[in-house]
Amino acid sequence: MKKETKHIIRTLGTILFILYVLALIYFLFFSEEYGRATMEERQYRYNLIPFVEIRRFWVYRKQLGLMAVVTNLFGNVIGFLPFGFILPVILDKMRSGWLIVLAGFGLSVTVEVIQLITKVGCFDVDDMILNTAGAALGYLLFFYLRSPEEKNLWQKDIDMRLQRKREHKQGKLSAVLAAVSLVLFVTAVLLAFFLQGQYGYIVGGISLCAMLLSVYGFAMGLKSFSEENRTHKAGMIGSIANGIIMIGWLGIFLMGISG
Repeated sequence: MKKETKHIIRTLGTILFILYVLALIYFLFFSEEYGRATMEERQYRYNLIPFVEIRRFWVYRKQLGLMAVVTNLFGNVIGFLPFGFILPVILDKMRSGWLIVLAGFGLSVTVEVIQLITKVGCFDVDDMILNTAGAALGYLLFFYLRSPEEKNLWQKDIDMRLQRKREHKQGKLSAVLAAVSLVLFVTAVLLAFFLQGQYGYIVGGISLCAMLLSVYGFAMGLKSFSEENRTHKAGMIGSIANGIIMIGWLGIFLMGISG
């Protein structure tokens, strides 16, 4: 593919992505036709149990109507499909499936938190599941529609990466544990806020798991530096992130004791 053609495709992709983001903002935060609450109806609404709303819309699809089912189930998937398709077209660094899934999940979490804070919608775990699935499907569509030239370049890039120095496995594990611990930390904070002191053993259990994971991840990150001929970027990120999370948990624990 010629450079001029690639430039045109990326320019058009960028314009489409901007229009897509603007449309997404409108439908998610301002459109009353798609379930956005009016000023009089605004209140804190949330669902923290996976697949509850998905099952409800499917079981009661006849009572709720076709439009409600399509909007809430298929709409949440289709709405994020362009995100997973257009982003790798305009950004070479986003041509990894895992990055697209993580980016889609991150965008969905951001949207749900804003909807909760502004009370224009419901913080719904099921929406995040469907949104992330939509981003993944969009990436799969991009992956299979690539030109033969790009497929060859993709394979060459994979071969080159295999020949480079690999990250230490313990460093990768440390980074993954930091991400999991951070998710558990956010989950514990949200549960403590929404449950208002009830079911403290659940929040405490999640907090303990997150703390143990961060300690183990910190140890794995430090251990990853012992092996030579490996890159240690993931180990460094994991060690720092787990260390910060441990300090955060320690601070919360000390504040709890002093309180």
